[in-house]
Amino acid sequence: MKRFVLPLLIMAFILIGVTSCLESQYEQDIKLIESYIADHQLDTNEIEVDDYGVYYIELLEGTGFYPEYTDSVVFNFKQKLANNVEVSSIEDGSFGLYIDDLIVVGLRNGLLKMKTGGSAVILVPSYMAYGSYSVGDIIPSNSVLIYYVDLLQIIKSN
Repeated sequence: MKRFVLPLLIMAFILIGVTSCLESQYEQDIKLIESYIADHQLDTNEIEVDDYGVYYIELLEGTGFYPEYTDSVVFNFKQKLANNVEVSSIEDGSFGLYIDDLIVVGLRNGLLKMKTGGSAVILVPSYMAYGSYSVGDIIPSNSVLIYYVDLLQIIKSN
């Protein structure tokens, strides 16, 4: 019995340490998001925050229906880091894919709140983006991602 106590204590301390690091990263992400909102004078009356900490700000309401996970969407976007550095964009209406295929879960959550013709800013905490992974030397690990999105088309699945 005694030989199990020490390993269990070590695992408990590791778990507590990892949990506190995750909480502090989340707190850092929220501070970055709120700072970005203030610095860019985004309308705080229009902010919706989901259960995962993804901030959604509707700039222009679309029409029609909302997409579902199995639908395809065509959209333009600008992807930025919290320091306002643009890391990628597609603005010619050529980007389309199934919503469920999106790697950045926070972007998927935001797109599900949009209708065709709508525009929004979607602010994604790091753990709902790439988490502790970096994307080459373009997106550092633990990065908050900011998306400016125009939803052009929803293609219903059969």
